[in-house]
Amino acid sequence: MDLIKEQELKRMKDVSEYSVVTFDIFDTLIKRRCAEPKDVFELVENRLELKYGKTFNFVDERLRAKQRIKKYNKYYNLEDVYRIIELPNDVAETAKKYERLVEIDIAYSNSNVVNLYKKALYENKTIFLISDMYLDRDTIEKILKKCEIFGYERIYISQEEKKDKVSGRLFQKVLMDYNLKPYEVIHIGDNNKGDFLRPRLMGFKTIKIETGYVDIEYNNAHGLKKEYLKQYRLTQNLLQEHWNDNSNEWQKIGYECLGPLMWGFSNWLASQLQERKIKKVFFLAREGDILKKAFEKLYPNDYVLNYLYVSRKSIMVPSFAQKRSFKQITSKISFPKYVSFVEFLDYIGLSYKDVSEQASKHGFNEKTNIEGWKIENNESLEAFFNDVESVAHDTYKKQECLFNRYLDANDFNGNVAIVDIGWNGTMQSALEDLCKNRNVTINGFYFGVNSKNKLSPNSKAYGYIYDQKRNSDYQYYIMGMSGPLEIMTTAKHGTTTGYMDFRGKVEPILGDSEYFSSKYRRETCAIEEMQNGAFNFMNAICKDKYYARMIIDGIVAFQNFYIFGKSPLKKHINMFYGMKEYDSKVEMTMLTKDFKGIKECIRGFWKSSWKIAYMKEKIKLNLPYDKIYKMIRKRRK
Repeated sequence: MDLIKEQELKRMKDVSEYSVVTFDIFDTLIKRRCAEPKDVFELVENRLELKYGKTFNFVDERLRAKQRIKKYNKYYNLEDVYRIIELPNDVAETAKKYERLVEIDIAYSNSNVVNLYKKALYENKTIFLISDMYLDRDTIEKILKKCEIFGYERIYISQEEKKDKVSGRLFQKVLMDYNLKPYEVIHIGDNNKGDFLRPRLMGFKTIKIETGYVDIEYNNAHGLKKEYLKQYRLTQNLLQEHWNDNSNEWQKIGYECLGPLMWGFSNWLASQLQERKIKKVFFLAREGDILKKAFEKLYPNDYVLNYLYVSRKSIMVPSFAQKRSFKQITSKISFPKYVSFVEFLDYIGLSYKDVSEQASKHGFNEKTNIEGWKIENNESLEAFFNDVESVAHDTYKKQECLFNRYLDANDFNGNVAIVDIGWNGTMQSALEDLCKNRNVTINGFYFGVNSKNKLSPNSKAYGYIYDQKRNSDYQYYIMGMSGPLEIMTTAKHGTTTGYMDFRGKVEPILGDSEYFSSKYRRETCAIEEMQNGAFNFMNAICKDKYYARMIIDGIVAFQNFYIFGKSPLKKHINMFYGMKEYDSKVEMTMLTKDFKGIKECIRGFWKSSWKIAYMKEKIKLNLPYDKIYKMIRKRRK
């Protein structure tokens, strides 16, 4: 049993032992969807600007009024604040109304504490709510009603009673009104002085509630710059609010790590499309499937959304029709550190059975290992390719014709966006080669665009987390943990191997899914659970009128995944051990068994798609593996 569950059971047992239970309200029973109280004032300011069409510097005025009134009125309320705020009378009245509405709208129940509340209610305890709060009773009662908190005996509010919890006088008021003794009461709250120390000194039993994100596991702002902290706290608040028993570890990863990334990316993408006046959007298979589903939830009717069945191979192969030489073709491909000969053939659109005779002539067989990063200068491979060039070119020309017809059928013209998770821009580069004679402007939108990519200087490609000009370190971090990200965003259908003419219509040829079959049942369940977790968050956030379409920085949206990927726990290593990740026929294993000898271990590192976790599992020391991998990657050439 985990620590959180043990704590919850102990608290419930403690509640059962007392006849009277008192609860703090805000940050205990009720939480707010904001990083700090100032955010409430910003939401009010936004509403004022919409209503009046001009700015009133409301946030600054509201903060100044608060500071002024605190100097002479310890128990001030909202009416007191707005009596001294320096705004026109009609604006002040409107702002006061908006502030109450915003407080109601952004409030949500803290499920862990509400469970204690329901336990007390079920056991017929007498329940009092006690709050040092400036909001009026009517607003507080509406918040409680919205959060379905009923059945309490009475609410005590400091600004009404002119007494507070920190001094103990508000607790004394409760005891006197109901002729209670302190030892009969258990108090539950979040403030160290007012909810824990003071009532305990008075003889109450107390339970202190954590102010952080109790259910959220991937909660760590390590490495975030100061300007990102507010957005990150808000994101964690939203995750906590919409938490819905993601006790399954796979679902938890999807909910906390992939969910915010899909939400943030979708809103960033919409802002980019609006800025560039793009209405036609093509999501590229296979990762584009989940990205399209997420985007559709937030923007169901705003854009013309399409899904193209493509793959690196299905786009690259037709694009080679305009390139005859070995170096022209291989320079367009991003090869991994090591590839087998069969994998190399797959990259250039050939099958071993069609060229086995020529391969044998040049000393290659199916399992021959090749250094992928040096392929352009491999003279033996170049000689082999020259022998099969005519066979290859026939394949390229045929697929070029079919692919252009496929683009025609999907109305791929005008000012269009293509969307994928990204990295090297290989597919966009190939598309641009194929569309030179087509009336189309291609804009690529990705999680990230690597600095050393396959795009031309004139390509329009944009990265959410990083691109060629910003946040460059993140490309190394993501490349060191790409396996989990790519496996959790994969579609259920197999890769697109090419195109065929079926009764006059071009159809994509799909291979068998590597995962969604009985052979890979473990991977299947893991992918489904992670995606379910991500959509648990997406489904919840889409109903939130304030934050559904909020734009957050890519660094913030990626932070939870970064924490998960760079510092995997032992349970994560066990969960992903032996799991495969595929790029067409190229197979990589995230974490593999021990190798015999240092050379095999190094080769296993380069074949791993979660290299940071691979290093941690093999070295077993507490080291900054993300930084080590970045250093290795930067020195690769």
